[in-house]
Amino acid sequence: MILIVISDQTQMEYTIGNKLGEGAYAWVYECSDFFNQRLVAKVQKPQRAKKTVEDDWKKEQSFMQTVNHPNVITLYDTFVYNNLYFYILERADGTLRNHIPASGGGMAMELVLELVPQILSGLTHIHQKRIVHRDLQVRDDLSQ
Repeated sequence: MILIVISDQTQMEYTIGNKLGEGAYAWVYECSDFFNQRLVAKVQKPQRAKKTVEDDWKKEQSFMQTVNHPNVITLYDTFVYNNLYFYILERADGTLRNHIPASGGGMAMELVLELVPQILSGLTHIHQKRIVHRDLQVRDDLSQ
């Protein structure tokens, strides 16, 4: 699927590509901007009342705009297009699971010592802003 959407906020044109996953309230798609920067488009599912979807979108937009930390995904744009509520986000390829050997066992201790402080630093930053991350998970598949 390829879809072109335009932000009514920034007038930026985004190309929406393949679905990467989904959660209870949103779908996540590959995305690129006019400059061909690789991004992610998160689209709120319209399965709930429009007012509820819009309120949730505004709330998430509001707290994401207050977060500025190298270990937290950056929000670049938000807009409504064809009655769908979009977030355009920094793309982070891979998961922690990508660093665990397929043969079993765990991550190399050097990698654990590098990654854990980064994760905790990002979580500390959002907690200091009175934001609770409600989607931490150990699985790869976002659709479960």
